[in-house]
Amino acid sequence: MSSNVNDAFATPKSDVAGTTIGNNNSGNAITTGIVDQLKRTRPWVLLISIVGFIFTALMAIGTVGIFFGGGAAMMGGPGMPRGIGGGGLIIGMGVMYLIMTILYFVISLFLLKYAGAIKRFVASGTAQDMEAALKHQASFWKLIGILTLLTIVIMIVMMVVGIGGALMGGAF
Repeated sequence: MSSNVNDAFATPKSDVAGTTIGNNNSGNAITTGIVDQLKRTRPWVLLISIVGFIFTALMAIGTVGIFFGGGAAMMGGPGMPRGIGGGGLIIGMGVMYLIMTILYFVISLFLLKYAGAIKRFVASGTAQDMEAALKHQASFWKLIGILTLLTIVIMIVMMVVGIGGALMGGAF
């Protein structure tokens, strides 16, 4: 067997690692256009991240208020009879808000990491920093995809339960 024969099952080789900014005709260079597009993306990513953290803080404050309101309703706050039935519903709503607050925080954190990785890439121009930025971007979209699928499943389950409840309620 000759050493010049290409192995069809061998791992492909690439010389992308270690390339830097430039207009290299080999197709493996990180061009100034790539850097410019990421540089233009970063302020928007950072803005959405910061707004997400602000909404997270506001939701956390609201969640604490909901828990105190639900606790007051369960314990019989001023002017409320002890053990009012709506207290459990309010606490359930508080748990839902707590989950949403955590999700907003995680999403905002992913975006902040992506913005930081873009900043490092623009400063260094190395393929490793570009790969890190794209990794953070992929993590963000993976999280959003999972949450989207989870939301669809929850909506379908709620519709099935609602329709089933309506049918059962109508039968009696």
